[in-house]
Amino acid sequence: MEERQSAGIRFGVSVELSSPIIRDGKRPWVGPVFIQGREYHFIPEDVIRDGNRVWSASVAFAAQLAREEIEGTSVDLGGGCGLVGMVTGATTIEKDPDTAKLTKRIFEENNLDCRLLVMPWEDCQEKFDNVFGCEIIYPAYKPETIADFINRCWTRRGVCRFATSMLRCDGEFEKRLTDHGLKCLREIRTYQGFEYFNWCVSG
Repeated sequence: MEERQSAGIRFGVSVELSSPIIRDGKRPWVGPVFIQGREYHFIPEDVIRDGNRVWSASVAFAAQLAREEIEGTSVDLGGGCGLVGMVTGATTIEKDPDTAKLTKRIFEENNLDCRLLVMPWEDCQEKFDNVFGCEIIYPAYKPETIADFINRCWTRRGVCRFATSMLRCDGEFEKRLTDHGLKCLREIRTYQGFEYFNWCVSG
């Protein structure tokens, strides 16, 4: 039996993809992702739903984080298929129990002992130096809940980054951050021809 490896921090490494990134952020990523010589596999399901597909923005965001020097404890909010958690070693918090089962299977499939918490985001009281999230700044995930989580759980010692393929509730999210004395810089980034929005929270 292959020995299970711990998902440690692997920043500052190159990311190679098995095929060109899908340019349409509404379609899921197809194929494994290679990071530092390691191949990450995902488990497809017949029905597409929130959290059970690896979207293009997730691949681009994981590649972005892998190139940065980030220290301290990290959390991936709403990790879905767990790509960011596997790349960075971040704790993944998934609020949907069914999605969390898939996330756990993917961690096991990749032989990684990644930490997974299954709970509503509102219930988390743990502190993290870095906060990540991908494709969650949308009305369905409630911008006030995300802003409250950042204010409550982010130590401000590290970075707070998000990525989305679309703008849906950006004004509401920024307003909620302002209520907590936080600021947000949003910029467009391009990765392998795919444009996505990168959010950097400070405060």
